[in-house]
Amino acid sequence: MVASLSLESEIGCKTNCKTWSSKWILAEPQTAVMHERYNFPGAGIETHAFRETQSLVRPHLLTEGKSWPEVMPQLGGALYGAGCEEGWTNFGLYCYHFRVNETTFDTAWLACEAMGGDLASVWTLEERKFITDTLWQPVVSETEFAWFGLHGTQDNTWAYLDKSDVIMTDGVLTSSSGVPADKTNKCGAYMGTGGLAFLDCTAMTAQGYVCKKALPRVFATSSLLNHTIPAGTGLQPAPRGAQLFERVWPPLLPTLPPASHYLAEDDTDSETGCAFRCFNVHGCKAFQVTCITSDMCKSLTCTLLTQL
Repeated sequence: MVASLSLESEIGCKTNCKTWSSKWILAEPQTAVMHERYNFPGAGIETHAFRETQSLVRPHLLTEGKSWPEVMPQLGGALYGAGCEEGWTNFGLYCYHFRVNETTFDTAWLACEAMGGDLASVWTLEERKFITDTLWQPVVSETEFAWFGLHGTQDNTWAYLDKSDVIMTDGVLTSSSGVPADKTNKCGAYMGTGGLAFLDCTAMTAQGYVCKKALPRVFATSSLLNHTIPAGTGLQPAPRGAQLFERVWPPLLPTLPPASHYLAEDDTDSETGCAFRCFNVHGCKAFQVTCITSDMCKSLTCTLLTQL
């Protein structure tokens, strides 16, 4: 039997408004396909994307008649500070959102997905301290819990929802009470004291959760052109001119470029690699680089733009 969950919401904004909807389609036993539809009324563009998830979907949640969580966080698309959206806080090359809401692991995961992120993976001790020391909200007691993205698999191993590597060394996932030998149906939660707990994913709730998504960085053609290249002679043409790109920060960049400005997209290993692609593609005036989280930011998604 195929079951589906759907959520439709209109994201309020002043420009580049879009309607977003998604539907999980469950195929037994543990495979789901998420269909996402993005409609940009002003540009007359509608795009569709299909994402398949296998081991991360919990059958007890995606069953026929099970409704999507009634209250989904809705955050604005305006950019602030280092380039994160309103309600998100920057750390390194990522944006984080701490939400106070008593919920199960699965509901927290779906909420993060609805905001374009995942329950947070934690790769370093500094990132762990940032979550517990900076993001933790004072309205949540230090002895209460907040979900992050660690969960046990059916193979009795640890995994993150964003598919990045699980690092158990250097104090990243150490716990004074030890790590459970049976990881099945166990999920990770932090305490305000900085402690780490492994809770039952389905039978227990936490009082908050931490979402994480990659920080998109946008670079545009610089107004400072290189005029030092010599002119050509009658025998040889002038060398090709140099092109400079500078990162565009809020408030000069109020929102991320809409899909109507996308020219091409590919993976690269550096910002320089993306700049080189933009330099060599006709019509490219700017580019956006975003960490590929499953690769722990060792590679980037490079999006070429026709304009900002």
